[in-house]
Parts: sequence; structure tokens; C-alpha cells
Amino acid sequence: MDELQSRWKALYKKCSRTGLVLRKQAEMIQEVVTLVGEIAADYRLMRKPHMPGNPADPWLIALGKHYGYTVVSDERGPNSAAKIPGVCRTLGVRCIDRHAFARELGITLTARP
Repeated sequence: MDELQSRWKALYKKCSRTGLVLRKQAEMIQEVVTLVGEIAADYRLMRKPHMPGNPADPWLIALGKHYGYTVVSDERGPNSAAKIPGVCRTLGVRCIDRHAFARELGITLTARP
């Protein structure tokens, strides 16, 4: 943005609001990335040993926490504290299952004979 301001003043005026938005988004993205790292470190049992790479679960929870989103997950079972609903509960993130999600959206399923 500094280069725009010094070299192309008219374009800078048009872009200055957008630049502020982009900087704010970059800050928010960094906050989410930090949350992902904290969740991944604090809840190591969330990671599934048979699934290499970057697991999505900490990202879903971090986005839910940062933006106030509701996370939808049907995870259950042993070691529930390491499952998405357990971690969400601990971090104060709302988490519902797919049936509650459908109810909240007013989706109903009917069986045909």
C-alpha cells in the first residue's frame, strides 16, 4: 500500500479501504492459525495416527472459536475428550450433530413407500 500511495495516488485512494480490510483479514487469519497450533498441541489425541498430514479437526474448532461458528460433528466413542464435541465443549465452541443441524435448518426427511 505504501508504494501505491507514493506512485499512484488516485489508485491508492480507491484501494485504501480494501487494503485496510486485507490487513485486518491477515491479522484474523494469523489468530486462527495460532489457535490451530494451540489446539493441535493441547489435544494431541485428536490426531489420528493412520491419517498423515494436517488434520482438519483443529481447524474446524479454531474457526468456530474465532468467528463464533457452530461446528457440526457426529464424532462419538471412547476418549470423547479428544473428539471434536469434547474439545469444543472445553473451549466453549458450540457443537451439534447432523440431526440437530437439519432440525435447525428446518430440513425434514420423509420416506417414500
